[in-house]
Amino acid sequence: PIPGGRLGGLEMPAGRSFRIRPMKRGIEMAADGITYFSLMTLEPEHPPRERPARPQEGVRLTFRSSTDYWGPLLSFGWDKKLQPQIQAGAAGAFVSPARIPDEQSLLWVGKIIQRKDGEDEVAFHIYGQEDTLDYAEPPTWHVASRGLRLDAVFDLVMLSSTGTSPRIVDELRIGPTWRSVVPIMPLSVD
Repeated sequence: PIPGGRLGGLEMPAGRSFRIRPMKRGIEMAADGITYFSLMTLEPEHPPRERPARPQEGVRLTFRSSTDYWGPLLSFGWDKKLQPQIQAGAAGAFVSPARIPDEQSLLWVGKIIQRKDGEDEVAFHIYGQEDTLDYAEPPTWHVASRGLRLDAVFDLVMLSSTGTSPRIVDELRIGPTWRSVVPIMPLSVD
């Protein structure tokens, strides 16, 4: 298990692998709403390696539509330089100038603001083991979208992994608020 996580994380094997699951309730991009997600990953230990690594190491979380699988999508992960990124299919990619820490447990948190009329907003932040987890949303996200107008219903969630070693994925949470997806211990009252 990932430190701070629960027993029973999903081990993604070495090589290329993916898992697709239907969601109980999809993310309807053509309706007003807010959806948050979080995911914990444990990167395997590697001998020191240069970036970009060959073969590329990484894991992605992607939301897709079961009625138009190859159409619009929202995908989250990092690029070969360890920069957090959001991919929105034909609508483009958004890459952070920040770099994530390598070879440690990570907590991913994303926010999707869906709008019936107007621009959709998508933001993404990756916390490393040394980072302080915000009690509320971070004042600055690692990466945020611009100019998105999506109308798909994302009702499939896909986890994909590429690399020379297995990695662990744990506690994928999808919910309506920051607090519903971020594993924060309640404050004790003395």
